[in-house]
Amino acid sequence: MKVVDLVVLLVVVGAGAIAVFVPVGATPSIDSIPDDIPLALDTVVHIRATDVNAPTYTYDDYTRSQSWQGSGCFVSSDGIIMTAAHVVKDAEEFEVTLRDGRVLKATLAYCAKNIDVGFLKVEVKEPVPFLKINRKLPKLGSDVWVIGHPYGWEPGAAWTISRGIISGQGRSFDNFFGEKEMIQADAASYPGNSGGPVIDAKGFIVGVLVGGFNGEECISIVTPGDIAWRHLQVFRAMLEAL
Repeated sequence: MKVVDLVVLLVVVGAGAIAVFVPVGATPSIDSIPDDIPLALDTVVHIRATDVNAPTYTYDDYTRSQSWQGSGCFVSSDGIIMTAAHVVKDAEEFEVTLRDGRVLKATLAYCAKNIDVGFLKVEVKEPVPFLKINRKLPKLGSDVWVIGHPYGWEPGAAWTISRGIISGQGRSFDNFFGEKEMIQADAASYPGNSGGPVIDAKGFIVGVLVGGFNGEECISIVTPGDIAWRHLQVFRAMLEAL
């Protein structure tokens, strides 16, 4: 098996920078990044979730406190954010940080059962940029990009973008991420990327990043876009019924 080392290319876009992971030996070039990919950065948010009544606990060398974090992205102009179910599950308070540094409080949350996708609703004074969901299953070998906030958000810190391909379909992973069939991508992901969008070359969401495997940073597990879209309709109906 050929081992490929990675280097990080920092690309300045607008008021900030993005980190793009590329193989050593490749020629890093901003021209190799489709125009719609940097535009997607403004839709991605950092989420800090808090369960004010939860004690700190440790399981399988993983410590979870009262507060944890993840990523998400706007999927509507009126403030609906898509993320992973495990980012919002059991939390009572949500702090959402936008790319420009604004901090918003989520007013409502939705956590799907038996599949790892969730949603938040924040109040916005004006329409926000958002990504549309591609309901078609991406083809094996097609290029995808993962955007998020691994290891948290800091003022002025770079958003990260990792590039890869769809390397697997119909994966169940023993139902760990839900009973539905999952997508596998070989784009790098890290703690904090959970809930971030996985997008295609046209800037459409093809799935939600929900996890990976310890020690295998380039095996990313993704909830398919079609499943996310269907749960989005459920959440919209809930909002309209309020």
